[in-house]
Amino acid sequence: FKKDTWGSPFIQDNVYGEEVYSAFAKVAGSGNCKAEWKTNLPEAGTYEIFVYCPEVGGGDVDYTYSSYHPGMKHYYTIYTPEDSEEIVWEMAEGETGWKSLGTFNLPAGESRIVLDDRGVPPMESVSTGRVSLGGGKVVQLVVADAVKWVKMK
Repeated sequence: FKKDTWGSPFIQDNVYGEEVYSAFAKVAGSGNCKAEWKTNLPEAGTYEIFVYCPEVGGGDVDYTYSSYHPGMKHYYTIYTPEDSEEIVWEMAEGETGWKSLGTFNLPAGESRIVLDDRGVPPMESVSTGRVSLGGGKVVQLVVADAVKWVKMK
């Protein structure tokens, strides 16, 4: 994370973690703020890449802030030694937890994934059966939580 771009991590029981449940969140922006995950893959092969997408939200008199409202978009880039591929994932209702970004043929060595802070502009609230705090306008939160690479057999 670039210093002062994502703020401080927060602790909440519905984000991912084994010992401490923490993540970073910010209001959607222009794509200039990025979170990056790296791993060293022990062997080449086909890997399915998953990201953890928790329910994070809050609100005030004017807006509801949410990471899980239907229609919100999340922008991930998968980097390989030869290329990069952008994955745009649009949130559907109830789609929290581990989300597959797809399968990728990756070489042994460093692999990385970047989430940028692009999202959607404030939108009208869609009824999801939840209490709306912000007078019908929803502002997207982008949450950087966890990533995992799973080797396919």
